[in-house]
Amino acid sequence: MDLLRFTGRQAAVVSMLAAAAYGGLLTSRKMLLNRQSAAEILSDALLDVTALTNPKTLQHAESFELMSSCVSYILQATMKASPLSAIIANTEDIRLESRTQTHPYTHTRVDFTTEAGSPEPRFSFTVHIPDFGEVRGTRLFGKKQLSGVSPVQIVRDQCQFNIKDGTNLQMETDLLIPALGKIGGYHVHGSIVVRDETGNIARLYIDGSGNISGALTSCSRVIGRFEGNALTGLHLKKYVSEAA
Repeated sequence: MDLLRFTGRQAAVVSMLAAAAYGGLLTSRKMLLNRQSAAEILSDALLDVTALTNPKTLQHAESFELMSSCVSYILQATMKASPLSAIIANTEDIRLESRTQTHPYTHTRVDFTTEAGSPEPRFSFTVHIPDFGEVRGTRLFGKKQLSGVSPVQIVRDQCQFNIKDGTNLQMETDLLIPALGKIGGYHVHGSIVVRDETGNIARLYIDGSGNISGALTSCSRVIGRFEGNALTGLHLKKYVSEAA
């Protein structure tokens, strides 16, 4: 019975701890009610088009050289959005939205809509980028699953890059992001396939450390290798063709 007795000082400490816990609960609830939607988070991430508008990208003459920049753009947007969107991208959280967001300095504009009530939450977006062109895409959030001992969220994208010089690229992604919203570090891994209209195909793999590897093929022949990192970017090493 003595173990259940509290002195006045102990009772005061318990009361203070209970009040602090209750205050934390109210703060968390307030943050939950004021949170951004998953579509808004993704839209904000897509407004950062640095990977597509740097001078090296704009001067690229061949489509396979643009593939690296386009992959970096989608990966970086996914990493920026994943810590929060992974937490709230549940079917019951998705609401019908249609909205436009514009970057105040680059004037990049993102138009996006969401579809509620489907088995997989679906976000459709169009990114209008001055001096580059536009990106049209759809992102699907699949079911959560375990990767080792950690829960992950399946994210699939289908994107079309329409570049002002007439180049068109198609991209498909099959990515995993942590369902618990990991902050910092590498938190995206999976595979990406990019195709152009001339038959070049890039097949890429991103491992759990963020390292990227893959091959560029043309008519089933390997003509180059990709390597890089999800944070620092992707580079293509094209093989030099031997003279006939």
